[in-house]
Amino acid sequence: MRTRAGAAAVLALAGLLGASAAWTQEAGSQVVTSLTLFAGTPSGLWRSTNWGGKWERVVGRPEGVTLSEIGNVRGILPTGRLVYVTAETGLYVSDDFGLTWMKLGLDVPVYTVLPSRYTYAVPTVFVGTANGLY
Repeated sequence: MRTRAGAAAVLALAGLLGASAAWTQEAGSQVVTSLTLFAGTPSGLWRSTNWGGKWERVVGRPEGVTLSEIGNVRGILPTGRLVYVTAETGLYVSDDFGLTWMKLGLDVPVYTVLPSRYTYAVPTVFVGTANGLY
């Protein structure tokens, strides 16, 4: 009886976690944010939607900025649905967890991105470049 109760509790917890996973559904594609990993490499940005089982290069949708020539990715900061990426070609952000991208006005190599202390109350990020902190 104890084993059944324990198994039922684990299944209920797994169901709650699955139900609370954030989904993005746009134009037929789905991103389960609780299963998604990003990796930055010298050849660009990569994403796995199954905890590293399979990786695909992230280039973005046609209606956004392409990441095909992003160069060396130096930093990745996912904060909720927003994902910031620093690269040798600048700073990029996606508001749909990596499906569509836009460039954020820096045309210099960006080495790091850090959130403010209270990211959700004050949505500010700091970026480090060779020219200083922005």
